[in-house]
Amino acid sequence: MTIARNDLCHCGSGKKYKKCCMQKDEQQEAYALKEERFHEQKEQLVHAVERFLMNQVSSDEIRKLEREFTERADHKRKDAGFAMFWRIFFFRYENGLRGIEWFWESESHALRDEMKEMAERWVKLTPRLLMAVDLKEDVIVYEDIHTKEQFPCAKENQGPDLIAWNSTIGLLEPMVDRYYFNGLRGMYGPEELYETYDKVKSWMTDEGISYEEALRRYYPEILASLNGKKSPKKDQEALPVTEFTYIYDVVEPEVASALIQNEPEFTIDHWDERKMNFSWTKNWQEYTDSEAPGVVRIADEYASFTWNRVTETITMTAFHLRYVNPMLRKMVESDGAIMLREDREKHLGDLPGAIYKRQSLKVEHGTPKLFGTLAQQRRLIPVDDPILLYGNRSLRGLVEQGEGHLAERWLKRSENQSHVMLWKDQQDLSVTPDYNAVRRELGLPLSPFVTSRESRVTTLESIESHDERETVVIEAEVPYYEDLGFTDETKNAFYARDLVRFYREKVDGKSDSTKRKYKKALYAIRGALERKGSYARSWEELGDGFWTEALFEDEEVQAQYPRLVQFHEFSSVVKALFKWLRSKGLL
Repeated sequence: MTIARNDLCHCGSGKKYKKCCMQKDEQQEAYALKEERFHEQKEQLVHAVERFLMNQVSSDEIRKLEREFTERADHKRKDAGFAMFWRIFFFRYENGLRGIEWFWESESHALRDEMKEMAERWVKLTPRLLMAVDLKEDVIVYEDIHTKEQFPCAKENQGPDLIAWNSTIGLLEPMVDRYYFNGLRGMYGPEELYETYDKVKSWMTDEGISYEEALRRYYPEILASLNGKKSPKKDQEALPVTEFTYIYDVVEPEVASALIQNEPEFTIDHWDERKMNFSWTKNWQEYTDSEAPGVVRIADEYASFTWNRVTETITMTAFHLRYVNPMLRKMVESDGAIMLREDREKHLGDLPGAIYKRQSLKVEHGTPKLFGTLAQQRRLIPVDDPILLYGNRSLRGLVEQGEGHLAERWLKRSENQSHVMLWKDQQDLSVTPDYNAVRRELGLPLSPFVTSRESRVTTLESIESHDERETVVIEAEVPYYEDLGFTDETKNAFYARDLVRFYREKVDGKSDSTKRKYKKALYAIRGALERKGSYARSWEELGDGFWTEALFEDEEVQAQYPRLVQFHEFSSVVKALFKWLRSKGLL
């Protein structure tokens, strides 16, 4: 449907179209036509230059140059586009001229006005090492890392072009009010640009040449460096990774199922008649995002499990020995219901730490899964965690020690890699990770590549647990719960399962007097927890005051232990329980 000149403008301003958006639309159409003509002319001219060079240089010489480029640039591309670009703008032939200079001297007289103007402009183009430093509505601003000059460049590829801190070597050609990249260019990370610039500066110093000449002379080597295949700094962040696999036989499925469901640190991800997938998770946090309709709950995953309900085997996978041993102890607590059959190790090589730092996700219903990825990326930013590359100092430590430029450099690299990963996975950068939350916390300049910029708000807050499940009591355990006075209403309390486990360990196979001692004391402790510990959701939340004052001042406890000798007996059970909770990592 077309809009007439005197119709109300579609933007909702209340003005007539001719006095509002019509001029803007006409300007955009005119610019689009200029841009189309500009690109057509570029294509015609590059073909003309290539034809000229093919007539001046033998095909054997061309093939020799292409082999030289491939070797120097460590290039594995099937197309010869970069090699041709090098031969036109960078390589100097025996006459001392670059391809475009040779063409200009020989053919400029025969060119039409527009084509001649473009060819003359190409002769003057200078190579630059560039990094994207700002993102505006219609342009991306690139900065020359050496001269610090900034250039508003057209958004030519709406996807990959928008990757944060995109870096490259290229020739910038002006057209109207912005610049366009001439010829082929790669897209690289900021860290590769910094490392490459260090090499360029060394060539400039060692050979006494200018920045421009260094880029032209060593263009193939610069491409190899930007590809970053042999970066020593990348190796510094890699660590040896070993995959540990343990296979268990499930001897008593009912007991095993109860153990898994009752363990608060086990997250059940999938469960059907044939298979159960669950994981060992800790340190739960809730991620909120002003761009998301709901929340994401996220935690560290220490081990993952698959229970094959057909073969009755459980396969456990972990990447750190420090997580394997506690899990082996948990399995031992099954009292023979789960038995270790075999274990094996597999060295995966030296990998970046983030690759094997597993995380568990629970994305709220109605919230796109993308936000789970964004939560993971936000959580992996080492604000207070050691960074191997910087001598195990954290980002906060770098800033506090006056080396904020290193923290800035790390954040640029990380944000760039996050964008690259998102683009490969989603083909969409409309919602990006929020690196500005961390930058605000550290007092660093905000990134222009974060969706919604200053108005974006994300939070990560610690939570007790991602979900709550009812305690499963198998038939053999019912008498123990009854002995301690638990009911269907109170068996789901955070302390119920632990008190029963402690009770069983202390009385199974022991004398009747020992059973009476622990039954009476734990019954009293259970009662005191119900009366004076209802504010807590974990043993840690009870605080020292419960163990030193509230428990012993409870009226029911004092009534059950009226004499000093009895009170000492009660105290011994409390101390044993406190020690047991500590040994299990619960306090």
